[in-house]
Amino acid sequence: MKIIHFTTQCGTVHKDTEEDKLANLSILDILFKKGKVCKNDLKSYRPIANLKFLAKTIERVCSKQIQNYLRNNKLLGEKQSAYRAHHSTETALLRVYNDLLLTADKGEEAILVLLDYSAAFDTINHDIFFQRLQNRYGVSGNALCWFKSYFTNRSQAVVVNDCISNVHKPVGGVPQGSVMGPLSFTMYTSPVEDIIKAHGMSGMLYADDTQVYAIKSGCDHGATLAKLGACISDIRSWSAANDMKLNDDKTELIHISSKFRTAAPIPSLKIGTTHVEPVNNARNLGVTFDKNLDMNQHINNICRSASSALHKIGKIRRCLDQQTAETLVHAFVSSRVDNCNSLLYGLPDQQVNKLQRIQNSAARLITRTKRSEHITPILRNLHWLPVKQRINFKILLLTFKCIHGLAPVYLQNLIRDYTPRCCLRSSSKSLLVTPPVCTKSYGSRSFQFSSLSSGMTYRSKLKKLSQ
Repeated sequence: MKIIHFTTQCGTVHKDTEEDKLANLSILDILFKKGKVCKNDLKSYRPIANLKFLAKTIERVCSKQIQNYLRNNKLLGEKQSAYRAHHSTETALLRVYNDLLLTADKGEEAILVLLDYSAAFDTINHDIFFQRLQNRYGVSGNALCWFKSYFTNRSQAVVVNDCISNVHKPVGGVPQGSVMGPLSFTMYTSPVEDIIKAHGMSGMLYADDTQVYAIKSGCDHGATLAKLGACISDIRSWSAANDMKLNDDKTELIHISSKFRTAAPIPSLKIGTTHVEPVNNARNLGVTFDKNLDMNQHINNICRSASSALHKIGKIRRCLDQQTAETLVHAFVSSRVDNCNSLLYGLPDQQVNKLQRIQNSAARLITRTKRSEHITPILRNLHWLPVKQRINFKILLLTFKCIHGLAPVYLQNLIRDYTPRCCLRSSSKSLLVTPPVCTKSYGSRSFQFSSLSSGMTYRSKLKKLSQ
């Protein structure tokens, strides 16, 4: 089955003749969603529009102009990490993980709620979006007319066995796979961040994935859950008023605390008509968070998927040259090991060694060497850093970006330059402020502390090498 999408070419509406429609139609690829979903259910498929090259080129030019306008006027939300330069899922998770680690380090507890929208990109109300462009972003005149011509006068049809259905004109949504669609979605949902701040909660947004977490210092679970429930209730009300719907089935709740103290269980959180029960771990933007922040489940998931990929590559290794084998390993193994590896800083060697064994197996598979041979020369020949050093390198890289303004603001705020009260020899060494931490298992793993610790370790090693 295919969906045919008749589009407007960035403000120019096509003619209504059937010949012109067929000449300018765009087909949407139907992609199967991952996970345990039914293949016979139409909700299990995601349509991706194959727009014209010229249309995407014009969209990219317009998108760059709009992003520059939003950035120069500071109109974008600070905690929205999707589709922005220097932002990623890793930076978003690193800030959330930093806050949770420091909370556990102080002996406090946190409640993390993961929200998700149903068909978020398909439910955008065009009229509301145009009003938001005028009132919130100050877009008017020809720029507003361009947005209106871009979103309106689109039509689509379903094709089954070369039979085309009646043409349907969608009344909302943005074409998935377009350049302007993701940016428009983040602009449309920007008031969600205002709601979270108004309730005094902490949060992070990445497209339609929203994280809200509250810090609980006392034993009163009810008060914290009531505040969190009120915040989520307002988000639901705003979503309903803007033709969006939270997916209660995908909402997850994690009660996070230190493994060194026994935390009293919390009751379920009522969201709408659904009672969300706390879970021990949940998948958050590709990373598995657990209630004690020990990352065991996440590392096991990486090892499982990477081992499966190595097994499949190993079956065809004799048919590949070394360069091709290395490309496959980087695509299916190294990418998994390096994904969001900054969250693994400070973990015990016992956990990191699991990933190191995966890397060793990948190196031996590429070079076709035996297990009895020492791995260090093999890694050096491949110019691969060991896993622990790759983690330190990622922390150093993010720290460098924070210092030079190449990282999100919410990460830059965690790093402060050290300024002594009087003139000291350390004044010219560009030191950073050392945050106070209580435990090595939590506080020392936070980005706020690791950015300083890894930098000092790097400086000491350079000093030894220079000597």
